[in-house]
Amino acid sequence: MIRINLGAKLFTAIFATSVASVIAMGAIASYNLSTGFVGYLNQQALARTKALEKPLIRAYESDGGSWRFMRNDPRRWFDILRTSTFDPSRHAPPAADLLGANLRIGLFDASGRHVIGAPRDPEQGEPRWLALKRANGQLIGWLMLTPIQKATSQADVQFQRRQSTAIWLFAGIALMLSALLAWLLARTLLTPIRRIADATHRLAAGYYDARVTLGRGDEIGRLALDFNHLADTLARNEAMRRRMMADISHELRTPLSVLRGELEALEDGVRPFTPEATRSLTSEIGLLSQLVDDLYELSLSDAGALAYRKTEIDVTALLGDLEESHRGRFAQADLCIHWELPETPVWLLADEDRLIQLFQNLLENSLRYTNAGGEVCVRMQTADGSIEVWVEDSAPGVDAGERERMFERFYRADVSRSRASGGSGLGLAICRNIVEAHGGTIVARASELGGVGVCVTLPLGAPRASRGAYAG
Repeated sequence: MIRINLGAKLFTAIFATSVASVIAMGAIASYNLSTGFVGYLNQQALARTKALEKPLIRAYESDGGSWRFMRNDPRRWFDILRTSTFDPSRHAPPAADLLGANLRIGLFDASGRHVIGAPRDPEQGEPRWLALKRANGQLIGWLMLTPIQKATSQADVQFQRRQSTAIWLFAGIALMLSALLAWLLARTLLTPIRRIADATHRLAAGYYDARVTLGRGDEIGRLALDFNHLADTLARNEAMRRRMMADISHELRTPLSVLRGELEALEDGVRPFTPEATRSLTSEIGLLSQLVDDLYELSLSDAGALAYRKTEIDVTALLGDLEESHRGRFAQADLCIHWELPETPVWLLADEDRLIQLFQNLLENSLRYTNAGGEVCVRMQTADGSIEVWVEDSAPGVDAGERERMFERFYRADVSRSRASGGSGLGLAICRNIVEAHGGTIVARASELGGVGVCVTLPLGAPRASRGAYAG
């Protein structure tokens, strides 16, 4: 099977359209010239015939009201033909004379009998008749003009040939220009497409630095911009994938290394098998299990397979229950926590278990990374058909550039919020997925307490006149 590239197809389509258009226009122009030129000749002859009307009527009246003088003296007829359209200011005879109109004009009396001039010839087609009437309306005769069916004189034929030759010459020039323009247009359109195709092949081969720069504002230019955006996205995703694999390897290696070291120490007798050693092993296994569970839950969330069973819940009561359950833990960590919640229920269409997981992760994040003796503030407010839940803590803070990356997987701010404080680095990434699944947003900002403030915005459900109490 022969494959024709897009450039050849485009050139062929444009050139074929141009050829068809030029041939059609040339044929129409040639036909119009032929018919129009004959029509022009007949119009000139008809005007010549009408110019004979008044001279013939005057001659008829001056000779006693009869056409006998024409039959007896044919020279009078030719004199009238010659002088009726003579213009002294012109150096050439009228166009009708040059076209032989005098030889096709005939004079007939009122009864239709031939007097002089060209006789009627049925083979020459239907003639044109012009009535000759006196001032009182009396019909005295007829002028007959035999029409031209086609150009027969050498001059007429040569004129038509010259015009037809000119038409087809211009048609040939137009075809050559159309071929040139079709080639230029195909080249102009296909060159950037080929560049995009080459860059696509490089991108498919794994070269994520492939970019296309066209500097055009049309659809091809926008296609190049979209390609560059796609390449940027793929490059970021590839970098995130590699970083994630490295982070997962690192996070798994640490507890496994600790477990292996502890077990080897127990096996070699370096460390006695005591309850403290058992608790150390259990702690590392717990960290490893938590990391695996977080990775599994995050993968389900990314794939859209994480189950959400949304019902109408009272967020005020939900946060109140979290206040009771976390009071002791914050006290043990020497942290003061403040709760600023509305006194009335705030209803929200959401998955209760996922919201509990969301706010627990945020509270655990503050509990884990806030310096002892600090404080944490949780407040909720409603505005513009949504609720805002703020979880703010005191020092240490996070730089603005790092706050933008807090919801990335395995990301931890350096030094102050390190792995030494615990956690897998996936909690905030899971929080973001939960919030987005509820149609909300989550952002991190600088806290007035000196640390980090996380704001969760969720759309409110439709209010009702009466609702059942929240079952905690």
